[in-house]
Amino acid sequence: MCFRWISLIGLLIFACLPQAQGQDESGFNIIRIQTKTGGPYVGELTNEGNDAIELFDFQMNRLVTVKRDLISRIENPITIDEAAKYAGVPAVMGRMISQLSVRKRPAGKIAKVTPQVVYLTLGESSGVVVGEKVTVFRGEGDVIDPDTGKVLASERARIAEVSITEVNENISKAKLLGDLEIKLEVGDEVEPQDSKIVVAVCPPSNEDGSSNPTGVTLAEALTSALVQRKVSVVERSALNMVLAELIAQNTVLFDQGSAQQLGKLTGASMVLTGKITGEKNSGTAHIRLIEVKTGEILIALSAPVKISGGALSSASRSSSRSPTTSKRTESTEPSGKLEFLGKSRSLPKYLTTTGSVERTPDGGIRIPHEKPHYEYEGGLIITRDRNLLDRDFVFEVLVTFGPNDGIGHVGIGTGRQDGAANRRADSIFIRFHPPSLGDGEVNLESAGKPSVKMGNVPQGGVHMVRITKEGDALTIEVDPENDGPTDDDLETTIPDLRAHAPYLNSKNCSIFLGGRATFVSSRMEFKSK
Repeated sequence: MCFRWISLIGLLIFACLPQAQGQDESGFNIIRIQTKTGGPYVGELTNEGNDAIELFDFQMNRLVTVKRDLISRIENPITIDEAAKYAGVPAVMGRMISQLSVRKRPAGKIAKVTPQVVYLTLGESSGVVVGEKVTVFRGEGDVIDPDTGKVLASERARIAEVSITEVNENISKAKLLGDLEIKLEVGDEVEPQDSKIVVAVCPPSNEDGSSNPTGVTLAEALTSALVQRKVSVVERSALNMVLAELIAQNTVLFDQGSAQQLGKLTGASMVLTGKITGEKNSGTAHIRLIEVKTGEILIALSAPVKISGGALSSASRSSSRSPTTSKRTESTEPSGKLEFLGKSRSLPKYLTTTGSVERTPDGGIRIPHEKPHYEYEGGLIITRDRNLLDRDFVFEVLVTFGPNDGIGHVGIGTGRQDGAANRRADSIFIRFHPPSLGDGEVNLESAGKPSVKMGNVPQGGVHMVRITKEGDALTIEVDPENDGPTDDDLETTIPDLRAHAPYLNSKNCSIFLGGRATFVSSRMEFKSK
């Protein structure tokens, strides 16, 4: 795949990145200085005086002042590729990405309030996108020095949170999230929730998407450079889990769409990825930084690298990829054995994810959430098989609750959140409370039907949830502490699944795990008819 060169002019997130010629509209340069006593210094020019030149050196990650009488040569300007050649890809990308974190997105105001829609003065130019959360503030007046009358500060209170539903050129529409304690008014201030940048660093691969030792080494160096510059990166275990899922799907990770998919699954706002080309011991690393929300390439550079482990020939690429490809179909079938979900680098092959996950010390996984009481936010762990309506099976999962966990969901259907915390569209599921919340209450939820209480699991421990389908009958069981058949087991049966849930069909019927519980291990077994 060919890499297109992009102009970096006008990027709000990094106003001083150079063009291919090394200079942008602001006149800022990347320079290289060779001195009589040392160097070279490669970095961003910050000040040029008669007696000295000041630059931010990429490798040293700090400001450096070089006296002119010590300079033997100046290359001014140089390109990003040249900077990476001299200073190394990790140092250059580390500095550039760290600069992105200082960006400040524009604020706006509420322009109109209706019972259904809130209109905001944040349009396309503000960078907001559908689904993004925006915080609403209201000014509470100035703090004034009683002696001088000078304004010391301005107080404002956070009064609400809204979610963008539509974005136009100069305005956007939003809906209210949660309960409203204070009535929204025209003129209230709104600000996008600028969470800090989180980067997923993918090892640059061969052209066909297979891995190579050079890419793995370069990814480690890039990760270290970002961490040293206080840029948040996706934890390696979580990234490996998602990478394994995408590789199993034959995904080529330097494709923009695939990078967006990976970013969404890991919770990253940006994905650093690329490919390595070359023969024998020399090659070229082509690196891209892709914004997850837009798919836009923010930074692109190419630089020489030393290839470890031999040449990147077509034959070696094919042999390294073919085993994964040949096993793809058969590996998606469940083994029928209980498998830990968080101890290996990937989920069991019959499961996949629709959002980021994190491992727990007990070998399980959980779906991270920003707000503990919003158990319906985040992604799902879901079976790859979407046609469970026409298959007989037994699915078991061990569920536990850590100190930061909340209500867990286990069910069948789409699993798609539908408004309130206890609603999932086109689904049947149990809401499993931890002992600290609702005394471990377990409820059966069916789309469009009243909630049914199955009972309580007030004790801690690891509990078994079992879903069995035989013909049209669906049975859901909860075995507290996974101790086998006892009097405290909870069980409910839906005699005719098709009549009970007419919205289920051959394309939307999966087992899903969601909410805020910790899922330790699972097994699935299909029954032959």
